Amino acid sequence: MTQCGRCHEKEAVTFFDTMHGKVSRLGDAAAAKCYDCHGTHNILPPIDLASTLSRGHVVETCGKCHEGAHRRFAGYLTHATHHDPDKYPALYYTYWGMTSLLVGVFSFFGIHTLLWLPRAFTQYKERREHAKTMRTSGGTSRLCPNRRRVRHLRLRPLRPFRHSPPRGLPGIPRASP
Repeated sequence: MTQCGRCHEKEAVTFFDTMHGKVSRLGDAAAAKCYDCHGTHNILPPIDLASTLSRGHVVETCGKCHEGAHRRFAGYLTHATHHDPDKYPALYYTYWGMTSLLVGVFSFFGIHTLLWLPRAFTQYKERREHAKTMRTSGGTSRLCPNRRRVRHLRLRPLRPFRHSPPRGLPGIPRASP
């Protein structure tokens, strides 16, 4: 990378954002370097038909390392970066749009939670005071005792069916017993 990166600094930076660059930076000697795809002394722009990255040769170039490479595999934009709005505007604006959405959602709900906490603590204290007052005064609480809560939760799913008469399917008369 030091060979190419001295003259091609901008490309070297985007190379380290790619999968090949990340693996190379981790120390894998077999990872593809610039010259594996672009060539050494015969570097030509991809629009030149003799280039190793031209439309006619790119699948063959990728196939040197990636067996079974095909046109869609080779169509991957290896140097695409979300830092370049001129060259990759869709990627740039998508990245910043999604980042803004993420920060906005977390900020909104973080502020909402912080504003709700005092109210939740106040309600908690009021409930405890109410229960304490009911215990000490011997009065009855509007809150259900534990066994009634359990019975209530157990019967709750049956409530819609308890009071309704049995019916047949719409358009089909009920069979008489």
